[in-house]
Amino acid sequence: MGSEGDWAERVRRFVNEYDEQANRRPLIHPDNFDLFVETRTVASWRQFQEVFGPFFQQRSWVFRGHHNSAYRLETALERACCRTFRLTGDPLDFGPTRALWMPNKFERDLLLQFQRRAHQYIQNPPHDSAVLDWLALMQHHGVPTRLLDWTFSPYVALYFAFENSRPDTDCALWAVDTDWITKEAHETLRKDSRFPKAPNVRAFNDYLDRVLFDDTNPNVIVMVNPIKMNDRTAAQQGVFLYDLSHTGAFDLPLLQMLVMPALPTSPVIWKFIIKPAERVRFLRELNRMNIHAASLFPGLDGFARSLKLNLEVEIDGRLRAANLEQLSGG
Repeated sequence: MGSEGDWAERVRRFVNEYDEQANRRPLIHPDNFDLFVETRTVASWRQFQEVFGPFFQQRSWVFRGHHNSAYRLETALERACCRTFRLTGDPLDFGPTRALWMPNKFERDLLLQFQRRAHQYIQNPPHDSAVLDWLALMQHHGVPTRLLDWTFSPYVALYFAFENSRPDTDCALWAVDTDWITKEAHETLRKDSRFPKAPNVRAFNDYLDRVLFDDTNPNVIVMVNPIKMNDRTAAQQGVFLYDLSHTGAFDLPLLQMLVMPALPTSPVIWKFIIKPAERVRFLRELNRMNIHAASLFPGLDGFARSLKLNLEVEIDGRLRAANLEQLSGG
């Protein structure tokens, strides 16, 4: 998959030679994030199998699929709170400005509103103090939070990359080393006297429930999994990454973890750009592995979603059998 030494040397040189004044922005800036990501392009199912061999043998990786390779790693709350505006009446007129509007405050407000009304719709809601379980439930039902969905299965992530993709647009598959995430986050969080001495899943979740909305949290991303997992999360081998800081932008604390206190010796964040030429082949192979909407979304809605994609695969197969080249549609 290329020389990891090349990556380490490239990013080390970039950090050492970076001039914040000359670049007119700090090193920890969203525009610098992609420079620390190792990128590969995958054009076929066969190449995907070859490229991902090392990842299948290392369980520390988690994956996330995007149906458009141009999309950033950002949470639903980040997207909901982001606005581009221009200051009216400003004589200097610096032009449009992109900013996040109080994501931490709005997440708290959404949590409170959801807790007040959820009992009208569900039985056995989480305890009021189980904040992480509440946020996971909110995420499950489409409420914006700082949780970002990932999966331990690259095949599941690949399905989500292709499910709503277009035949003329590259997809992307992201991979993050969770051993690195956990090590870096815990080393920082241990400075907090409340951090558990033996951070097993329950103890760590209890700690997060107490500190999620603290104004003094450090800039770290943590890997979390609610104690009460729903059937969808289990089917998708899901896990969450959560921005414990108050920057609002998921990639900023991730970038800070990459740079401080020291750079990793090998890439810990990968982005695989998947070309669309064999989109239907990918979906067909995933379907053979029982990875489709019906298996990932238990219930009638998931089954209905699977029928839609099955129709696309069926039509593509008939066109190929008739030696017809599809030029549009689908």
